[in-house]
Amino acid sequence: MKSLSFYRYAAIGLLMLNLLLVGGWWLAARRPGPADRPPYHGATLGLDTAQRTAFEELAKAHHRTIMDLQHQQQAVVRAHFDQLETTAAFVPAPAAAGELQRRKIDLTYRHFLEVKALLRPEQYAAFEAFRQSKLDKILAGADKRKQRPKD
Repeated sequence: MKSLSFYRYAAIGLLMLNLLLVGGWWLAARRPGPADRPPYHGATLGLDTAQRTAFEELAKAHHRTIMDLQHQQQAVVRAHFDQLETTAAFVPAPAAAGELQRRKIDLTYRHFLEVKALLRPEQYAAFEAFRQSKLDKILAGADKRKQRPKD
């Protein structure tokens, strides 16, 4: 009787351990949802409701414009490299690719000026941190390519 009781409790204990392990794996593999997303980009600026609405409109318009230019630039670069199939000689990069990149830089600069114009003077200090974090994010692709793998 004692051995039967022991095996019953052992089986229940192993079943509970199994459920805990499977539950832990399930929680660890959970995809991040809306609650896990970082706050919107302007959160560090301390915007009021009107400023936030204007900021979000500016950000959406800027994003759409940048994405349009990005797609145009990709098409130009793709067409340039497609020439490799038909041409054996070196062909310089098209000026349109550089012009599109310049336009993206100019638009981003203007966007920063528009965001700064939304702010009150006491919010300017937060703008510098915001600007720096966005520039770091924009330039992250170039920085990642320059870094060597860590041991």
